[in-house]
Amino acid sequence: MTDATYQGWTNHSTWAVALWLDNDQGSYNYWREQAREAYRNATPTQSDVSFGITRRVLAARSLADLLKDEIEEGSPLADDATLYSDLLSSAIADTNWREIAESWLDVVATEIDAEQQEDDDSDSDD
Repeated sequence: MTDATYQGWTNHSTWAVALWLDNDQGSYNYWREQAREAYRNATPTQSDVSFGITRRVLAARSLADLLKDEIEEGSPLADDATLYSDLLSSAIADTNWREIAESWLDVVATEIDAEQQEDDDSDSDD
């Protein structure tokens, strides 16, 4: 059995999507903000917490769904029935959206938690 990972990612498709999203300034800024929003809006319920579902897990699910939906909807070949559209659809289906979402959250969650800690600290000083 061979290792199917690629450049530290689950597979080539996941690596390629992550690379393209990260290497274009507009895309980078957009997805960074989407990751921040997903993390800010993730609020685990008591039931979630009892099952070990954290804010970060909820944010990753939400962001992964958004990534997948936007990439699928943006496919220029979505309405075509060709060899190329089938190959593109297969690559999109093989993409590990959760892994990409988690990589974005690695950065923004730490920033947001630090910002919130600073806010909490300044509130307690008042």
